[in-house]
Amino acid sequence: MIILSKYLSCKKNSHKGTYASILVVAGGRGYLGALLLVLKTAAKLGAGVVRVATVSENILGVLAIFPNVIVTDINDKEMLVE
Repeated sequence: MIILSKYLSCKKNSHKGTYASILVVAGGRGYLGALLLVLKTAAKLGAGVVRVATVSENILGVLAIFPNVIVTDINDKEMLVE
């Protein structure tokens, strides 16, 4: 628990750009569970900007639970290059 407390504390006057930026590539058709577990862990550890690349069928499921995550279709090569 001592290790987690180091990650969970936020500095005053900070913003999400101050903290880690993560790209998660996960979630095949019908396999949303592991992706949601990764996002939950990222949130608990205090990740700033979280981007997700997944199949189009999972996008609404991710946004319904984590509306603050940036989600793109894994087949959208243009978005993934940024």
